[in-house]
Amino acid sequence: MQLEKAWYDAFFRTDIDAMNRLEADDFIVITGMTEAPVSKERQLANIRARSESMRKRMGSMTRRLEHVTIRTYGQVAIVNGVQTQTAPDDTGGTRRRKSLYTGVWVERDGHWRIVHAQWTYLPEQKPPSGN
Repeated sequence: MQLEKAWYDAFFRTDIDAMNRLEADDFIVITGMTEAPVSKERQLANIRARSESMRKRMGSMTRRLEHVTIRTYGQVAIVNGVQTQTAPDDTGGTRRRKSLYTGVWVERDGHWRIVHAQWTYLPEQKPPSGN
């Protein structure tokens, strides 16, 4: 979990060096916001291209991972959980998005690297109507 947190914190901080160290060269990410898997090269290029205002916004985001299970199979670890990501919205408030998360880590040459990350966004929960 420590590497998982370090990797995601690097994403929020726009820390390309840390992400490059923690991601395997064949890393891919899949989200509901893309039409196809995104390679490490493409992901890092997108992060490098962030505007200063986007970097600031990303730096104020938070991530909570709950109901975590970690299964290991030799040199492979699979992390599953429910993620809640909190970010500022355009009105000055906050927006929360929940998703089911899977991360796959592989130990190569004595170092753990993430090779796959996938988010399945959950439908937004509307508060119940007032009585």
